Amino acid sequence: MARPRDLNFDSQQSLLEKTRELLAARLESQDEAIIAICYETGFAYHWVRKLALGQFKNPSVNRVQFLYEYLSGTKLTVE
Repeated sequence: MARPRDLNFDSQQSLLEKTRELLAARLESQDEAIIAICYETGFAYHWVRKLALGQFKNPSVNRVQFLYEYLSGTKLTVE
């Protein structure tokens, strides 16, 4: 079965973009925010840093969702 040509799985989607925006805002407002985020979420420092810098082409949706929920204080629901 051929994959539709108009699908682009590597394009940045809204959840990823919003999570990066929230992360950037948190990092601007606190000097040691990245360390606190890592401590509180259990994510590795390098993973959070790479996400903040946009160095992941296609990060895990589960990790992005978890970080979004942590940063926004909002639980995502799928309808």
